[in-house]
Amino acid sequence: MIQMLQRFCSADGEMGRDDYFKASIVRTLALIAFMAVVGEVLSRVVPGAAQNLSALVWWTYPLSVAALFFFSWPIVCRRFNDLSGALSAGWKKYIFVCYFLPEGIQITPGINILVSILILVSLYPGIVLLFRPGNKHARFKAQKADNPS
Repeated sequence: MIQMLQRFCSADGEMGRDDYFKASIVRTLALIAFMAVVGEVLSRVVPGAAQNLSALVWWTYPLSVAALFFFSWPIVCRRFNDLSGALSAGWKKYIFVCYFLPEGIQITPGINILVSILILVSLYPGIVLLFRPGNKHARFKAQKADNPS
């Protein structure tokens, strides 16, 4: 169990496009299940949370940021390792900062526009992470060229 958790949280190694896509889907489903359980527990523990949704959001936002970071940051790091320089390290830092942006929380119109722009800009590294071939693909292609069957 401990070894499985260490592999789940490890940012070492490389991850190809297919593995990244599959891991993203599985981790998103796991995150949804985790947050459903957390929301249910908090709605029973926090007084008035069932009637006042903002109280529930107040308690779940820090947990959702931590859970999102825990579930998705390791695979983002592995995919960055596989791309080996296709995206600069600045994009990795940018994605890290985007984890902490308050999505869907109404603050002020100016802040909401700024957050929306920052999230739209984060689509570029997301698309590169999903679709650009990396080292794993190059090794597979080289292996296939060496052993034509």
